Amino acid sequence: MRDEEMSQILRIFAQEKQQEASAEVPLFLAAKGISNLFHFTRLENLESIFEYGLLGREDLVRRKIDFFVTDEYRQEPIENGICCSIGIVNKYMLTKKLNTFSKNLVLLEMSPANELLKNKNYLAIPGNFGRTVHKGRLQQFPEEYLGGKGLMNIYLNQPLRAKYQLHPSEPTDPQSEIIFLDPIEPGFIKRLILPSDAAPTAISYVKSFLHDNGRDLIVESGYSSKFKTVRWNEQESIEFQERKWSESWN
Repeated sequence: MRDEEMSQILRIFAQEKQQEASAEVPLFLAAKGISNLFHFTRLENLESIFEYGLLGREDLVRRKIDFFVTDEYRQEPIENGICCSIGIVNKYMLTKKLNTFSKNLVLLEMSPANELLKNKNYLAIPGNFGRTVHKGRLQQFPEEYLGGKGLMNIYLNQPLRAKYQLHPSEPTDPQSEIIFLDPIEPGFIKRLILPSDAAPTAISYVKSFLHDNGRDLIVESGYSSKFKTVRWNEQESIEFQERKWSESWN
């Protein structure tokens, strides 16, 4: 099955599951203490994001909107999706991005999560969407990645969660993702967070940009609890491997 065909089929399934789960999703998010979603991008993309919203890569190309990629070699089976972290920022991906785009990286904090997940079509991926295992399972068991069940599958394996004392909002696999199949309007963006080593010119640019565009948003810079990087000592590496999603989890 071609990626485009799979994307169209999943959109139909996602819409059905989203409608079925519209009542239970807010309760699930409240129980987990989840109010925000996060998306990485480059400073150069802010202008188009606040004009058109967050769009998938294929939509950006089709509409001839200039953009700068943060992931040159995407391995996800669906390219026209918007990748977001849920509950907590994916610090493993963050570390990789900081090493590449430290001076130009910005984190968008979006809320309310319940409105996004109630009204948008999405896939809930319980691990790294680039892993080949998910492409096969998406075709065979799409219901595992959709609606309320998809969200619950991000938080499986209670013994492992207890071992690492994970907060209820933190996914079991830290590379879990929410892939939105619909555009996200700029009104959902509530805060812009810059890395601790962001240049003063970057901070000034963001504040000036928001002022010039009439956006009253919070800009956070300097040290931030959101920008936790991986130091890759032995303990961090072991945890990363143990928390990788497995088909055996329940």
